[in-house]
Amino acid sequence: MACGLSVIATPNTGAEDLFTDGVEGFIVPIRDPKAIREKVQWMLDNPMKRQEMGEAALQRVQQLGGWDAYGDRCLAVYRKVLAQKGCIND
Repeated sequence: MACGLSVIATPNTGAEDLFTDGVEGFIVPIRDPKAIREKVQWMLDNPMKRQEMGEAALQRVQQLGGWDAYGDRCLAVYRKVLAQKGCIND
């Protein structure tokens, strides 16, 4: 997404929290190679729409603040969980 590419992902990757199905890419069911193939074929058959999705993906990453902001948010969540479990003092 940060490179301006659309995404094909499953719900198991947290995709639903990151992007909107059909806007920045596609969310397909797990263990469904047919669904993946169909979305790849769709992207091959629709280069203009694929480019629009890629541009939307880049905008989404920019809205999220990029990798540094993502890393900061992840660390904050990890620290919170560890503090709740008494593993660290927060």
